[in-house]
Amino acid sequence: MTNTLPLNIPLPADFKQNILHTFGESFSEDLCRCLDSGKGDRSIRLNIAKYNKSLSLPVVPWYDQAYLISGDCTFAYDPSWHAGLYYVQEAASMFVQQALNTITFDHSDPLLCLDLCAAPGGKSTLFASWLGQRGTLVSNELIGSRTEILKENIIKWGLGNTLVTNNDPAQ
Repeated sequence: MTNTLPLNIPLPADFKQNILHTFGESFSEDLCRCLDSGKGDRSIRLNIAKYNKSLSLPVVPWYDQAYLISGDCTFAYDPSWHAGLYYVQEAASMFVQQALNTITFDHSDPLLCLDLCAAPGGKSTLFASWLGQRGTLVSNELIGSRTEILKENIIKWGLGNTLVTNNDPAQ
């Protein structure tokens, strides 16, 4: 392999060299192939409050209500996506479920939870599903223009235990 990576995307030369130096030739080539293709597996997380059936797709190993999908999909044309039956989310972002599963609390007291930088809403909808009727989730987004998509995704998810705010976390 040459001392530069064969990336056809506008990444800084120092960044490309750092990938090669840090991760080695094999990983660097795989990463370049992935970045150059512009494709990769995507994943969806089911809203079991609306659709509680399994799918004939590979399951995300750390989240049994999520599935890996491949190929080109245009979710904007899918009524099920608009209805909030599933959320398109990177599988790695769903790993937060593992942390949530380790939390123990007194079930007699309602929980008040905060997602501080919540847009576009993937982790908030995951958190709201985990929380259920045990409490309230405040999904905050600092950037006003991103609050609308957050609100839309929370409404699509449809649980009713989430409040969307637009506040500066420093305050």
